[in-house]
Amino acid sequence: MLPLIPDGFPGSPIPCATLSKARGKVCAPVEAKSCLWSGRTCHPDDLRSCALTGLPIYFSFATTNRNPRLQPLVDLLDGIKRTTDGSAAWEAVTTKVSSALGGARCRVEAAVLSPDRQHLAVCSEVRTLLGFRVRQAGFVYSIRDRSIVGRIAQGRRASKEWLEAGS
Repeated sequence: MLPLIPDGFPGSPIPCATLSKARGKVCAPVEAKSCLWSGRTCHPDDLRSCALTGLPIYFSFATTNRNPRLQPLVDLLDGIKRTTDGSAAWEAVTTKVSSALGGARCRVEAAVLSPDRQHLAVCSEVRTLLGFRVRQAGFVYSIRDRSIVGRIAQGRRASKEWLEAGS
């Protein structure tokens, strides 16, 4: 029987099982999946698919509603947080998101660095129609790969929260 070590045991010659923190289930190391936001290897049942980006995230980083979303990204889009993590990369991030959105004028408003320091959750202001229409775009940027990972969610801020376009 495999030892029950929640996040594996680096360097161990004995294969370790991954324990689900949410449900108490165990899986084999080959069944374990990686959380994109934290880089953590975890039980597949503990992962949620972010409704905004489509990326796999560990349940503790997800909102608790029916459509789980990456909580740090939601906080940025709602305007609750205005952190300036990773500001050295903002110029490159702006270029990437502008290109991905067909050349729209963009400006990074805020960003949060992931626990493993490999990704940024980014809220960007997007101006279209000669700058009269302002929207926010939310996405995850890979610092190592210098690219946007997953889907770019676009919408606008309402009085109390950010609303995705088309919702």
